[in-house]
Amino acid sequence: MSYATPDARDQNALRSLLLISTGHLTWRTAKFLRDHDAADWPSPGGHYGDLGWFFWVNDGANAIVPHLPHDLMSAFEYAAIQGASFLIFQDVSRVVPQLPTYIKSGAFEANAFLNRRKAPIESLDEYAAAESQKFLSLDPDFIATPAYVAVKMAEVIDDIATHATNSQLSALRHDSLQQLSDLAITYHFHTKRNTKGFGAKAKLIEDLAAEMDAILANHDLASLGKHRRAREILDNVQYRLRLTNKLFDTESTGR
Repeated sequence: MSYATPDARDQNALRSLLLISTGHLTWRTAKFLRDHDAADWPSPGGHYGDLGWFFWVNDGANAIVPHLPHDLMSAFEYAAIQGASFLIFQDVSRVVPQLPTYIKSGAFEANAFLNRRKAPIESLDEYAAAESQKFLSLDPDFIATPAYVAVKMAEVIDDIATHATNSQLSALRHDSLQQLSDLAITYHFHTKRNTKGFGAKAKLIEDLAAEMDAILANHDLASLGKHRRAREILDNVQYRLRLTNKLFDTESTGR
């Protein structure tokens, strides 16, 4: 039996990750990271489950982001010296003597993160609809009417069905998938606000939902790469169409 020679990058993979205590963050930085989404952070990273935060190490970040907190900058510089590519702050990790340690209140508190105020579903739906409609409006022909949105959805789903028939779902263009997702989100949002006005297209929406069900049931999209992303978008469209159908059902039964 022969074995492939390990790539040097694989051999160093574990050493490229550095875990240190959240005690190396000031209270102000820890609170900001806890209360804000990663998209608002001054440097690329993300929430590390309910334990802390991770960052891509950029020892030159201060030149790019001059307002980067000094505690993060110090940690980045230390991680770079250690040869780390990623840095994780978590309560259970060690305190390193080379870095300043701040008061205990600066440490990450899992309960505070889990119990932070969460946006209600209505607000999330409004935000998603606003973002979707903003992108759809880049098309000068776009009109936020039931007929226009429903017909556009039908056109895109028909295209997807054609790809599915020819076993070419992997060839679907991402912008077409994203357009369909934006249309479904927009239609559902406006239906919630004016069910009667959008009810004229109830039968079409029901048919589109059934068509999506058939596509997803009969075609196995892999769980990796672009296949996985296509599946996620199509699942979201299917979910929105089902929610819209429930709104029509509720309206027709008077419940």
